[in-house]
Amino acid sequence: MTNHHKIVLAFIAIIISGFFAWTYLSAFYSPFWTKLGAKISAGHNPVAVSELTEFSWDTVCLFSGYPLDLDETLKRVGITITDEHRSDFEWLKTTSDVWLIFFAENGRVISVSRFPYSSINIGGRQLMIGGIGCNKMTSSVFAVDDDHIFLTTEKDLSWD
Repeated sequence: MTNHHKIVLAFIAIIISGFFAWTYLSAFYSPFWTKLGAKISAGHNPVAVSELTEFSWDTVCLFSGYPLDLDETLKRVGITITDEHRSDFEWLKTTSDVWLIFFAENGRVISVSRFPYSSINIGGRQLMIGGIGCNKMTSSVFAVDDDHIFLTTEKDLSWD
C-alpha cells in the first residue's frame, strides 16, 4: 500500500469517527439541552419542560436503556410509535446506559432525542439523569437535587 493510500484511508477513518462522535454528542448541543442548562445555571429549579421546546406537544417521556416497561407505559398513556421513530425505540431496547427523551402530541411521537450517557454536564456540574416515565405537558418539570437531574411533575416534588 502506498503512502497516498494510507493517507486517504486515514482521512476516511477520521471522517467516519467524526460523524459517529457528532451523532452521539449533538444531542447535548441541541436547543433543548442548551436552554435547560442556561435555566439551571441561572438558578431556576425546577424548570418547566414546556419552556424548553419550540413545538407543540402534550406528553414527554424519558427512558433509559433496556426499559422493561416501555411498551406497557406507552400503551397506558396512549402513545403510538410511528415508523419514522421506530428505530429509536428499537435501539433503546437493545442498549444499556443510554437515554431517550421523546415528545408526543395526540398520541403520536413527534420528536425524539437519543443520548448515550447516564449523566449530563449542565453549568459545569455533572448530573445523573433520572425520572423514567411519561408526564403531561402541563405538569412536567426538570428538577435538580444534589447531583441528579430528573423529569418529574410539580406535584411530585418534595424538597425535604
